Amino acid sequence: MNPSRHSLQSLFEPRGVAVYGASATPGKLGHSVLVNLQKGGFPGVIIPVNPSAQLIEGLPSFPTLVDMRQQQPQTPVDCAFLAIPASAVAAALADCEQAGVSTVIIGASGFAELGDDDGLARQNQIAQWSRRTGIRVLGPNTNGILSVPDRVSLGYNASHSQVFPLGTVSVVSHSGALFDGVARRLVDAGCGLARFVPVGNEADISMTEVMAWLIDDPYTQVIGLVIESLEDGERFRALCLQARKRGKFVVGLKVGRSSRGALATMAHSRRMAGQARTYDALFDAAGVASVATIEALAGTCALLAQAAARPQAERALAAKDDRWIAVTTSGAGGAILADMTTVRGMVLAGQADGHWPPEVESRLAALPTSAPILNPIDTGSLGDWSLLDPTYAIVEAAGYFGPTLAFAHIAANDRMAQALLAALAARRARCAAPIAVLAPGGLGAEMELRYLDAGIPVFRDTAACLDSLAAAFGQLADDREWGEVSPAERHEPVRAGTPRLLTELESARLLATAGIPVVPSCTALDAAQAQAAARTLGYPVVLKALAPGVAHKHDLGLVAVAIGSDAELDSRMAGMRSQLRAHHLDEAATTWIVQPMLKAPLELIVGMTSEPGLGRFLMVGLGGLLAETLDTVDLFHIDQPDARIRHQLARSLTGRALEKFSGQPVDAAIDQVMGLLANLRRFLREHETPIDSIDINPLLVGPGVFTAVDALVVLTDGEQKAG
Repeated sequence: MNPSRHSLQSLFEPRGVAVYGASATPGKLGHSVLVNLQKGGFPGVIIPVNPSAQLIEGLPSFPTLVDMRQQQPQTPVDCAFLAIPASAVAAALADCEQAGVSTVIIGASGFAELGDDDGLARQNQIAQWSRRTGIRVLGPNTNGILSVPDRVSLGYNASHSQVFPLGTVSVVSHSGALFDGVARRLVDAGCGLARFVPVGNEADISMTEVMAWLIDDPYTQVIGLVIESLEDGERFRALCLQARKRGKFVVGLKVGRSSRGALATMAHSRRMAGQARTYDALFDAAGVASVATIEALAGTCALLAQAAARPQAERALAAKDDRWIAVTTSGAGGAILADMTTVRGMVLAGQADGHWPPEVESRLAALPTSAPILNPIDTGSLGDWSLLDPTYAIVEAAGYFGPTLAFAHIAANDRMAQALLAALAARRARCAAPIAVLAPGGLGAEMELRYLDAGIPVFRDTAACLDSLAAAFGQLADDREWGEVSPAERHEPVRAGTPRLLTELESARLLATAGIPVVPSCTALDAAQAQAAARTLGYPVVLKALAPGVAHKHDLGLVAVAIGSDAELDSRMAGMRSQLRAHHLDEAATTWIVQPMLKAPLELIVGMTSEPGLGRFLMVGLGGLLAETLDTVDLFHIDQPDARIRHQLARSLTGRALEKFSGQPVDAAIDQVMGLLANLRRFLREHETPIDSIDINPLLVGPGVFTAVDALVVLTDGEQKAG
C-alpha cells in the first residue's frame, strides 16, 4: 500500500496540483478552481487537464495526466482536483493511478448523497479503488480545501478566491457550502484560518482522520467541526480527549438535530434522547464546546484562539473565576445583559441585586463618579468613561478576574469611544478570560478595527455573542484531567440491528441480576389467581396486562392502579379484556401481573439508549406517566466521569424536584441514582446479548423507597458486544 495512505501531507502540502476539467471559460467550476489556486499564491506546479485546450490561464494544458508525465516525467504532482461530472470520475481516477498521484479531491456530486442505489454504488466503487491503490480521496461532493500556511486554495467556493490571514483555527465540515459563512465570520471576529476541509461524503478520508492530522498540526490550536453525522463515536471521543491533552480546543456544531424515528417507538429512552441530546452528551464526554449556530461556532473559535495564545498559567487563573463582569454604555443594554446572562446561567460578579460586596463598594465610592457603580457597570454612572480602568483595578484587587461582556453603541465623541476601548484592552492584557463587545448597531468600521487590533471581537448578534462567550469560557473552566480513552473504556461501535422487545417480567428479571431493585410481581392466569395474589401482597395493588408486542401498556389502558378489593380487581380485569379485544390483541397469550401499590415523593425515569455510530448513553429525568410530556432528562455518555454526572444531577434534581422530597436531602437520592447507574454500566459491559435500550420508569425515590416499578428492555440482534 502507498505510504501516503497514512498521511494527509499531499492534501495540505502538495508540490504540484492537477486540475481535471480546467477551463478557460470564466464561470465554469474548472476555471474557478484553477484561478483560485493561482490567486492564492500556490508555490507549486499547476497542471490543467483538458483534452480540448492547449493553454489555460497562461499554463500549458494536457489531455491526460499520463500525457503530461510522458513529456515532463520529473514534474511532481501530488494532488488532483476533479472538477468534472460524476460520469467522468472513473476514467480520471484511472489516469491519476497511472500517473502516480497521491491524493484526489472529487468535487462532483451524484454519489451517496442522492440516496439511491446507483449513487451509493458509484461511491462504493471509489472507496474500493482507494483501498486497492492506496491513493487517498477527499469527497466526493466536496468543494475543495483551504490550507493557508501552504497557500493552497484548492476549490470552487466563493471564499476560495479570497486570501485569508493565517490564524490558528482549522475547520472540518461535512458541508462545504458553509465555508463562506464560517470563514468570513472568523475574519470578522479578528481571527485568521489555518485549514478548512469539507470532507463531503467521506468515501475515504473521514472527518476523524482529518482531526487526527490537525492534532499534530503545529498551525492548529482550535478545531471547529460542522457535523452531519459520525460513524464512530468512540474514535471521535478518543481524538477529542487527545486534542485537549495537547492543549488544543475543539468546538462542535451538530446540524440536523432532529430525533430518530423508526426504532424510537419502543422505548421512552430512544424517543427522549434524540440526536440533539446524544450529540450533546457525546460532546460533553469528549470535552467539546457545543454550539448551535454558525455565528457561535466562529465566535467561540475566535475567542478560544485568543485564549490559546496566552500562557497556560494565565488561562488556569482565568478559568477559576466564573463571575461575569458586564459593562454597558446604555441602561437598557445593561438590563438586556442581565436578562440574557441569567437565562444562560452566567453568574454576574457581585451580589444578586447588582451591588458589589461592601468592601468593594467602599473603594469604588472613592472614585469621582456621578452615581454608584453596580454590575452591569453603566458608563453613564461613571461620568467620565476613563474611570472604567480604575474601576477594573479595584474589582481585580478584590479577586474578580472573570470574563467580560460589554454592550456598546457609537459614542458621542471619539474620546469617549477610545476611553472604553482602552479600558477593555487593558483588562484583556491583564486577564486571560474571554472578553467581547456586543454592538447590535455596529461601532463603525474604523472603531471595530481598533477593537480587533486589540484582540477584542465585536458581535452584532446578542445570542451569538453570549453563546460564544459561554462556550469559550466553559472550555477554559473545564478542569478535567485530559487523557486518551483507556482500554477499559473502549467499546465495540453500536450498529443498527433488529430490535426485540422483552416483556416487563423478562426485563425486570434481567435488571434484577444487575443489582437494580425491582418491585415484586405475581403472575396470574385469571381473576381468581389475581385476587389470591393481591390478598397475599395486601391491598391496594396494581394490575397489569402484558400483551405480546405491547411496549407501553398504559397507553392502551392495560394498567390499573390503587385497586382496593377483590371486586374492584375483577372489574378492572374485565375492562382490560375489553381493551385487548378493541386493539385486536391476543387475549389468550396475555399474562396478568399483580404488584403492590407503592408511593414515593419522586418518580424518575432512568435508562440507557444506544445510537448507531455514537455509542451508549445513560438517561436520568423526571418520570412517570408524563415522562415524555415533561421531557426533562439529562443524557450522559456511558463513560462520562461520575463527578460530572453527579454535578449535573444535583443541578437538575434541585431545580426540578427538590420540593417533592419531603425533607429528604437531595444528595441521598443522587447517591442512590449514582449507585444504580454504576450497576447499569457494569451490567451493560458484562451482558453478552447486545442491548438497544433500557427504560426504568418510574423509579420511585423517597424516604425508605428506591424501587423500579416498571421496566422495558429492548435487545438488538447482532454480533457486537453490549457495552
